[in-house]
Amino acid sequence: MRSSLLVLIAVLLVALYQWFHFYALLPPVLASHFGADGQPNGWSSKSSFFVMEWAIIGALAFVFIVLPRFLQRLPNEWINLPSKDYWLAEERRNETVAFIQHMVEWMGVVALAFVTTLIQWTIQINLHPGGTFSQRSMILFPGIYLLFIVGWSIRFFLRFRLPQKSG
Repeated sequence: MRSSLLVLIAVLLVALYQWFHFYALLPPVLASHFGADGQPNGWSSKSSFFVMEWAIIGALAFVFIVLPRFLQRLPNEWINLPSKDYWLAEERRNETVAFIQHMVEWMGVVALAFVTTLIQWTIQINLHPGGTFSQRSMILFPGIYLLFIVGWSIRFFLRFRLPQKSG
């Protein structure tokens, strides 16, 4: 099993732990939405909050764990990839698909870690009434996530350039 998939499963287990550990500790109504100033401006019931958490985490897990498993079965014409005739040629297809699956799993790790961290911050604010999101964190954290996405995209596209012809 690839390390990316193991880490992805570990992040899912952390999210599961959040639910089991914190559900009973939280008040019945939670601050669940925050304005640009970090102040709560929307509330939900505890059960609605966790249903929404698991709907998001479930959707992300489906996209980043389940869907990539079907990539091997897709016909080449359904796969959008730079220079796909070269990279999906029979002699390179398995390696190409494995690389894509690996990259998608790492994107899933970061996306799930991002969501799980935001949920943990929300839980902590609700455990300590009067708390707010730090404005610095509200800028820095999504900025780091965006940098990862840019770096991931660059690596992906550089990987699938056509090789230089020798000679």
